[in-house]
Amino acid sequence: HGLLSLMPAAKPASPLATVTVLEIGTHLAGPLAATHLLDLGARVIAVRPPKHIRERHGVRDTVTRSLEAGKEVVTLDLTIKVERDVLTALIKMADVLITNFSARTLNRFKIDASSCAKIKPELIHVWMPGFASADESPPVAWEAVLMASSGVFRDMGVNRQLCGVAASYSPLPLASAYASVWAALAACAALYRNARSGEALGEAIEVPLASALLETLCHNSLHLDGLPEHYLSARRRRLSAGAHHDYHDVQELLDPFYASYTCRDARPIYLVCPAHRLHQERALTALGITEEARHALGVPLAQPYADEPANGIGAGQIGDEHAPAVRKLLKAAFLTRTAAEWEARLGAAGVPCAAHKSTAEWLSCEHARASGLVVEDGGAAGSVRPGPVAWVLESESPALESPPPSPSPSSAKREPWLAGVRVLDLANVIAGPTIGAALARFGAEVTKIDPVEPTYAPETTVLYGLCANVGKRSVLLDVKDEESGGRDAFTRLVSRSDVLVANATSDSLARLKCSPKDLEALNPRLVLCRFDAWGGPNEGEGGRSGHLGYDDNIQAALGIMERFGGGLGRVEEHAHIGTVDVIAGVGGALAAVAALYYQEKRPHQGLL
Repeated sequence: HGLLSLMPAAKPASPLATVTVLEIGTHLAGPLAATHLLDLGARVIAVRPPKHIRERHGVRDTVTRSLEAGKEVVTLDLTIKVERDVLTALIKMADVLITNFSARTLNRFKIDASSCAKIKPELIHVWMPGFASADESPPVAWEAVLMASSGVFRDMGVNRQLCGVAASYSPLPLASAYASVWAALAACAALYRNARSGEALGEAIEVPLASALLETLCHNSLHLDGLPEHYLSARRRRLSAGAHHDYHDVQELLDPFYASYTCRDARPIYLVCPAHRLHQERALTALGITEEARHALGVPLAQPYADEPANGIGAGQIGDEHAPAVRKLLKAAFLTRTAAEWEARLGAAGVPCAAHKSTAEWLSCEHARASGLVVEDGGAAGSVRPGPVAWVLESESPALESPPPSPSPSSAKREPWLAGVRVLDLANVIAGPTIGAALARFGAEVTKIDPVEPTYAPETTVLYGLCANVGKRSVLLDVKDEESGGRDAFTRLVSRSDVLVANATSDSLARLKCSPKDLEALNPRLVLCRFDAWGGPNEGEGGRSGHLGYDDNIQAALGIMERFGGGLGRVEEHAHIGTVDVIAGVGGALAAVAALYYQEKRPHQGLL
């Protein structure tokens, strides 16, 4: 849900404006995948069954209205031959077909990939089954069945494990939501390959919902043995002891800088300052308790990269001997202002935090609407739906005199969709690096640049990087170093690249001398994929666009923690790691590929 932007300029673009998508879906997955392409400018024709058939599925009218907003809806009864003939005509018009019907239904009405290829050989056919077609005797693929079968209910975070809960139901339709972004990315990457090669090659793409679940919640299913003791949180150490705790006991085991606190207005706020060398110091300063924490309590600075690592303030956890006293200081400080006041104050100070809200409160809040993360859905006055997950903003630069040559993959031997694309990855933690990892999976050559002096503790850069940095080259480089050659090396890398990925605010990019203007001077055709926590299509609008944030902050603000925990008095993180991060990174890859496609269709255009 709208966590990223591709920029630098302020003129919105419609990169898929020449693309026609035929959506033949039901429930959420297929229609939502088509909506992502619609938000990027595609024309979407949605085929729906007659009303008496739709009513059997029990989908709420409000959901249907949101999923059909902006689409051309055609009602067809595929049991009638003349209406199947209409569908055939629509297939001939389409560039992409998206469906999440069962294999049996596809075969019955001849809309499987092989049948559609006979009608239009160059069609990109995207099928979203519940389970992979190679699976033997899978169960019926309802949302909860997918979640249970894929082990998601068993991996809902350390908190639930500490409470002795073997499995937890989640009301979030994660299988459909996650698969929809993967499907849109796959379709867009195939379109790009065709545009770049000049050949209209058909594709049969399968995006199983169960696979999308495992891809996207991979960090919660990752189990590592033999980690050093200082990598383990207090919760992990207590879990290994085998004791069970209640909800309130678990809150006292949380790292003081990675927890929810009650504010003066009784609303909780989520402070997320884990393992970053600056965030905890900023939080203490903004809260006015630096003196007490550093001197009265004697909490040391963290030394995560020393031969004998020590926990403390900075890039690491707070040691067990200091955590209770620091937590007490933070509790008292947060009680002096309202959640909204602290959110504004801490956000302006560069501290990742978010006041907990319900989903209804998020959908109606000023920032969500002003930034474009929430849009009107065309229903009753005031009714809204989530905004786009990816968008492209067009450069205001003058057109280039001539496009640089680009190698064309041969149809005799099909190359990966993004073969030949060069990506520079400046991102950190999970969401940003996932953009590069997704692009690498589709064939791009990705070079990951990390700072010579680490910003984050090793459990963040190394352990999270096991999934988020697969398939990349790696280099340590100070991109600001003018004296020792770091900046010169970075300049050469930028000049030969197609995409630069960074999860940073505009101010952060300016400090790195990587503003749009800086990058354009180095490479006028470079696509800048800038990912952030709170920005929206309306660049810079809303009160929080420049604030920092992590997955947990987004969960808090969007009502995920309120829903999962059972109310604002019992907020709880959903699955703990990567619930939002990974799929938002896939959305970032979608934005980057859409921009690359746009360049191929308008080859004289400058920087995006």
